[in-house]
Amino acid sequence: MYTVMVVEDEYIERQALVLMLRENFPELSLTGESGNGFEAVSQAYSGKPDLVLVDVGLPGKNGLDVIAEIQSFSRETAFIIISSHDNFEFAQRAIKLGVEDYLLKPVRLESLRAAISSSVSRKESRHEASAAATNLLNRMESIRPLIESDFIYSVVSGGQSEAQRKLLAFLGHENSSGVCLVISARNGANHPPVHSRELVKNFPENTGQKVLSGFFNKQSIIYLLTDGGAENDDLEELCGITLAYLEDNYRDIHIGVSEFMEGGNNWSNAYRQARAALKHAEEEGRGIKRYDRAAMFYSDGIPAQGRSSGITENHTNGSGRLASWVSLFVRVILDNREDQLEKLAEEICLALMSGNEFHTAREEAHKLIILLEQELKKALPLTEQRTDTDAVILKAAEPRHLEMCLLSHVKRLSLLVHETRDQNKNYFVDRAVMYIKNNYQREISLGSIAVEINVSPYYLSKLFRKYTGKTCTELIAEERIEAAKQLLAQNYSSKETCFQVGFNSQNYFVKIFKKYVGVTPGEYRNTSMPAQAAYNPPSAARRHTGSFG
Repeated sequence: MYTVMVVEDEYIERQALVLMLRENFPELSLTGESGNGFEAVSQAYSGKPDLVLVDVGLPGKNGLDVIAEIQSFSRETAFIIISSHDNFEFAQRAIKLGVEDYLLKPVRLESLRAAISSSVSRKESRHEASAAATNLLNRMESIRPLIESDFIYSVVSGGQSEAQRKLLAFLGHENSSGVCLVISARNGANHPPVHSRELVKNFPENTGQKVLSGFFNKQSIIYLLTDGGAENDDLEELCGITLAYLEDNYRDIHIGVSEFMEGGNNWSNAYRQARAALKHAEEEGRGIKRYDRAAMFYSDGIPAQGRSSGITENHTNGSGRLASWVSLFVRVILDNREDQLEKLAEEICLALMSGNEFHTAREEAHKLIILLEQELKKALPLTEQRTDTDAVILKAAEPRHLEMCLLSHVKRLSLLVHETRDQNKNYFVDRAVMYIKNNYQREISLGSIAVEINVSPYYLSKLFRKYTGKTCTELIAEERIEAAKQLLAQNYSSKETCFQVGFNSQNYFVKIFKKYVGVTPGEYRNTSMPAQAAYNPPSAARRHTGSFG
């Protein structure tokens, strides 16, 4: 049922219109009639009629002013003007106000029927369109969580940027900028606090932020977004507010925060950055960690030259960057730090894809594997088992495939290294012992020996204890004492012998000699002299004979 109101200052004209409406338009309900503009506005404000028949020439407030005022609070009301004369200026203004028809007095039933029928049809069409739009919006809202989940899966799996752009466009965030948060639980809980994502989604509403969120691998993934035109300072402020809120309300979570992505250029990169920062936060026991492209996340046991450059630092020299990464991989593999391989491969892939086209990153990964294999062969006599990097890495179609391929090849090389070590378990120990025999006269240590044979001091120390039962210091001391015994047997003085075999202090030499031999160097020299003529000294001793002739 449609409601109608009549506004006409001439009583007879008004009653004629009312009678005509009641007798000929049963689908309409008369909600009021008025003889002046002020009363008409008041009635319309109370009743919000669907249709108003209004005379232009009203006293006090003319018909067009009445229309304009009613439209200010009832945009859905339609208007049909009634006038005793055809006025062009009134008609022009009526068109601007959106009046649906203009009838001349006396109003004829046929004209009124046509005007009302047309108005009702247009209103029904608008209602249908509005209902359809509302229905579409409701349907879109119902599938919005699914679209968000698709987007989150795409960024987690390193999907194509174009697909992500389309998903964001559907969600109304096509040109947004923003930051990624990845949240995990502290203390080994199976998931973050139940409502953490919902609270983050509700919290920023009064700051103008938009939020996309999802859940993957026991981690909450959240994108805080603003319009593409927002400045970095605005994003920084909004992100800071959100992080402060989370930190105040959730004490049992770790949060990794990415760099700001302007214009949504690479949301997968943002996720990778946030995940890398999260791992750092978990390792340090911190609540919040922001991604820092100059930082090194693998400081434990990795050489300082690797840390100084940083995995994700932008190098102008591409070969220098690859060499640095190869050095990191070599150290991790040779030190048998399997737990670091996956994290290192992930960070290097992130660095490769930051600021590079995918095909460039793919080619760099290919070079990296080839260089890594070459360096490992310098350290160990690896069998000629070449990994087929050309067939796999160069055919990787997506970033996530590239990371998987890189990690797969690195693990194959690591396995090959371990197999080689198993075939000759004393390989490093043999090299180290030989180095000690050839260089005991010099100032050597566990660190210098490890550098020489390309293995970490920590790992070499473990090998010494495992395969000799002795420390590096003990092995060096034994070699020096054996050489000292030979020199003393040739009538060298204790002082001469001390410095010939690599000791820097005569008192320390005497102490160590007595510890291993049971007597002082002088006592040993005196007891060994009768056997001197029959003694055949080693090459190391013979090299020093001429110095004291």
